[in-house]
Amino acid sequence: MYGLWASDMHRGILFQQPYDFLYSPQDARYSPAWHDTPSWSWAALDKPVAWNAWGLLGHRLTHLANIDIIPCLGSSRLRLRETFIICLSAYGSFPSLGDENSLATLFVGLNKSGFEFAFYLDQWFAMTFREHPSRIASTTARDERLTTPTRDDQSLLQRTVIVPITCCVWYWAKHNDNVANVWCLVLYAPPGAEDGVYRRAGVVAATKFFGGHEDVNTDMVKAQFDAYRRPVARNFFQEEDDKVNYTVMVM
Repeated sequence: MYGLWASDMHRGILFQQPYDFLYSPQDARYSPAWHDTPSWSWAALDKPVAWNAWGLLGHRLTHLANIDIIPCLGSSRLRLRETFIICLSAYGSFPSLGDENSLATLFVGLNKSGFEFAFYLDQWFAMTFREHPSRIASTTARDERLTTPTRDDQSLLQRTVIVPITCCVWYWAKHNDNVANVWCLVLYAPPGAEDGVYRRAGVVAATKFFGGHEDVNTDMVKAQFDAYRRPVARNFFQEEDDKVNYTVMVM
């Protein structure tokens, strides 16, 4: 469906745009053709995409969200159920754009165990951040250059969320480390959208390293990542259950 296999949808929606062309000047004002194809499909971008091999390919995935395809007005929406929402505006810092191939920061959950979040933004959203430079945030909470975000900056952050999709654990023999990856979608709520309805804005690879002799499984990873689970305002979701699981739509 829309270029993705239904049997591998959790992996399929986690594509990313290569960064060798992502910030090219000729594409600075590029806008996807969302009127024909939903944002959760690579076909909407009309540009090259890739599936990052860092834990996403070649490993058994454990799903952190249920996915349904819902027909809607000539297109289809992606319904994500029984997952949770991480609101970027709830954290004191957010990664700034730099020269690296991704944006990286450390979000510390309620249990003080942090995953490193690497952001791979879709081109249209990366350019939106270009218009909101260093005031949005810094790579460290101690950076003296931090300034108070403007109202527009705050609005951008308040409309941007992360939703966990799948995770895996694998052994990195070169460094004798067990590696945990949690892959998430970055979602953006366009102005005027219904509550809990978003466009895809990119993906996040949340990574944590464990010692090579430490027994690690996906249940442990899910439990530690669950530290980021917090109640969110009503406008962020469509449905909620008593375990702080939410349902959102991606158009």
